[in-house]
Amino acid sequence: MVTLAKLVRRIEDRLEAVGLSARGASEKAGLSMSAIRNMQRGVTDGRDGASITTLFALAPVLETTVAWLLRENDGDLVPAAEQEIRLLKNFRRATVEQQEHVERLLRKSPTSKKMQSRQKSRRKT
Repeated sequence: MVTLAKLVRRIEDRLEAVGLSARGASEKAGLSMSAIRNMQRGVTDGRDGASITTLFALAPVLETTVAWLLRENDGDLVPAAEQEIRLLKNFRRATVEQQEHVERLLRKSPTSKKMQSRQKSRRKT
């Protein structure tokens, strides 16, 4: 499990990479202005974690994923993570109607139908 200190260090690295302040990124993520500062203080206060909800809000703003923030080893963003970031950004910019359309399409996709049929068969057993 990643330590809070390492998590905060990764957040700080991403802040620098995307050119945002802790306050700016917190606000852009829809969090309190002090969300990142509170995590930074938590390191010195000996706290041992951060809210997963906070991380899910911050990750797209930091142009990364929650998975990368919580990784044990230091690695670059993988192409799949970069693609996920682009998709999330575009989805968030879409209107509600566009988002609902995408969700309907995903529910109709062959992969989604296979998963639904597997879930139904599991319920029967």
